[in-house]
Amino acid sequence: MDKEKGFESNTFIEVIKGQKVVACVRRMDDIPEVLNHDKIKTIFVLNCDIFQLKKIVAGADNKGKTVFVHLDLIEGLGKDAVGIKFLAKAIGVQGIITTKVPLIKAAKKEGILAVQRIFAVDSEAVKTGISMAKVAKPHAIEVMPAYLPKYYLEDIISELGVPVLAGGLVRTEEEAAQVLDNGFCAITTSLRTLWNL
Repeated sequence: MDKEKGFESNTFIEVIKGQKVVACVRRMDDIPEVLNHDKIKTIFVLNCDIFQLKKIVAGADNKGKTVFVHLDLIEGLGKDAVGIKFLAKAIGVQGIITTKVPLIKAAKKEGILAVQRIFAVDSEAVKTGISMAKVAKPHAIEVMPAYLPKYYLEDIISELGVPVLAGGLVRTEEEAAQVLDNGFCAITTSLRTLWNL
């Protein structure tokens, strides 16, 4: 448990409110739809600048939605502890997504949730991702691509004990169902057609 702010690892599941789909936003054109979408409660913002982000977070707050920001993709933001403090205090972001261990630790120190992204390109990358996550202790893991063999997913879950999301390369409802049946807690997608699942 992060003693300073009271987040527990399983809090991530409570934050996403049982959703099986987390909406990823890459284009500002998607913001009005995601903010007004009845089924979407959690938004992963993957591309914008810090001025746009402030408006997105304010809009999401008004709709009772939670915003996570992909730190590596936001323009005008320092990719360091001060940048995270700015996100938490000045913007009101509830969570971050990153591949970087120091940023996960900084986010937890500021009392915001941290999702560590792992690129599962081969078995060594999965092992490295697990090792890094053991050091960072994120609240959740996002694995990309979503088509991870079930035994690797089981390794990640047993080694880390946190929720695991699947991101990337899911195009249809059938594919989403298959990925979820493998044991992922949710999928992350920018495809509007899957936001209704």
